[in-house]
This record gives sequence, C-alpha cells and structure tokens, in this order.
Amino acid sequence: MIRERGLKVVMVLVGLLFSAGIYPLTMILWQRNQSQYGDAMMLSLYFTLGIFLLMAIRNPSANRSLIAFTAWSSFAHGVVMAVPGFQIPSERRELFVAVACWLPSV
Repeated sequence: MIRERGLKVVMVLVGLLFSAGIYPLTMILWQRNQSQYGDAMMLSLYFTLGIFLLMAIRNPSANRSLIAFTAWSSFAHGVVMAVPGFQIPSERRELFVAVACWLPSV
C-alpha cells in the first residue's frame, strides 16, 4: 500500500513536470523560432507522456509498461545528453544541468 502510494506521488510529480513543457513548447511555436524546433519536438513528446502518466495514476498496475517506458526513456535521454557533455567543453555546463533535471524522473 505504501509503495503504491509512493509510486502515485512520483507519477503525479513527473506527470506535472512533463506536462509543464506545454508552456515553452507553445512559446517556441508562437515565436516561430526555427532554431529550437528540435527542442519543441522533444517537449511535445514529454508533454504527451506527462498527460498519459497523469491518466495512469488511477490504476498503475495496469499501466506498468507506460511507467517503465517513462523511466527507461528518461534514463536513456540523460545518458545520451551526458556523452556530449564530456565531449564538448563549451556546452558542458548546460548539458550536465539538463541531465541533472531529467534523471530524477527515472
């Protein structure tokens, strides 16, 4: 019971965090900033994932694959962003900050 309640709390926090990506996504598209369209694509995926996580809170055991996908994809995204952090000194700080923001959602 305590474990399921903890899982639901984490799902709410991560779902809200991912869903909050709608604001920067909207701003990128509104300003038609083509240099950030890659970021907009990622934000649209995370926004959608956040909405589905929030819907999955009702019955986490029936949505185990969604929860596992969220955790593993966040971990993979963090690892992929960490690699250029070691290779590109000028971008190191920004990439490691981004990794630090995404990995807690695992």
